[in-house]
Amino acid sequence: MSAYDPSWRYTPEHLTDVTVTWRRFGFRPTTQAEREARQRRRLGGIPVIHAPELRPVSHEVERRLRSIGARA
Repeated sequence: MSAYDPSWRYTPEHLTDVTVTWRRFGFRPTTQAEREARQRRRLGGIPVIHAPELRPVSHEVERRLRSIGARA
């Protein structure tokens, strides 16, 4: 489809639904059960442990930890 086609509509990036675009091209996200099974196969049958209480480390904390590791 051309951008000059009158039926074409511009969609700003902040209004674009990426999941709809991926589904249009056949992408199907994996389920939690599928991800766990894949991880178990990789780990040789070791169970997957979930730790939802763990939070990502902030960039500042990560930077400080890396600088401490570089000094050691």
